[in-house]
Amino acid sequence: MSIEAEIFSILSNSQDVTNLAESKIQAGMLRQGEPVPAITYYRVASSQAPTLTGPSTYEEAFITISAWADTLQRAIELDGEIVKALEDSAEWDALDNAIAGSNRHLFDEETRKHRVERDWRFFGTSHPTGA
Repeated sequence: MSIEAEIFSILSNSQDVTNLAESKIQAGMLRQGEPVPAITYYRVASSQAPTLTGPSTYEEAFITISAWADTLQRAIELDGEIVKALEDSAEWDALDNAIAGSNRHLFDEETRKHRVERDWRFFGTSHPTGA
């Protein structure tokens, strides 16, 4: 399972997250006109851990996760549930550790949507998608 697939699995199986975002959890950015609250995520960068024997399957991935809502308070609440789900999950397959960075409060003038964006560092074993 890829790190992104595991993030999706953890968030979509968290009752507290889905109570707020329902099933609106997707990779990439929120498309114009899509309903909120919603969660988006995308990989910013990653690197493989070097070893003496060559390439490793252990990686560090930098992923940005955004909580979208009609109000800032609702976006902050959803971001809090995302943090709780990812930091408390005991059901990780590929992930060994998740570190939440600070968050940023953003407002999209065109769509009139609020977003709380947070950068994460994930450490784990990388597997081909679907493995």
